Amino acid sequence: MRGPFVISTVSIRWGMLLCAGMRLQHIDRHTVRVVSSDGHEMGRLVRTGYWRPLVEITTSDGVYRVRNNLFTAMEVLFNGHCVVRMRAQWHGAIELHDLSRPDRSLTVKRPSIWRHEHHLVDANGHVHAVITSRYNWNTWRMEHALSVPVGEEAPSVVALLAAVHAIDERRRRTAAAGA
Repeated sequence: MRGPFVISTVSIRWGMLLCAGMRLQHIDRHTVRVVSSDGHEMGRLVRTGYWRPLVEITTSDGVYRVRNNLFTAMEVLFNGHCVVRMRAQWHGAIELHDLSRPDRSLTVKRPSIWRHEHHLVDANGHVHAVITSRYNWNTWRMEHALSVPVGEEAPSVVALLAAVHAIDERRRRTAAAGA
């Protein structure tokens, strides 16, 4: 059997623990949820629109809107104020600047072009989470799994869903550029 080994409810893969407190769940091709271990929804990312995608992140705090500024920049807005600023770098990294907690600003990096992993790394190089992407040929969509290193605090729900959106948006844009 390929894939991670399952020990009770925790999955071990490459020295990481699948986050026992949170997981990413795909409802349809437009909706991604962050679900707690007891099944409670902590947040939701919804993409609407076809030609111009409108993206909303819904949490218990309220509704956040994602606005694309330019080809390389996006902002997460709450009540019209910027909460998270995302910027894609030319070398492939995506910076997530959490304006409410500047000490938790993260960078989304791919360790290799051959792996479908994206590491959420802080300024000191500590990995706070890993989002593994894979294409599901049965449902014809990209799906993500969340892993958190042992002893690390998971990023906020808004930061995780913003990172998932940034990863998907980068994939869409590079696919369109290659077409």
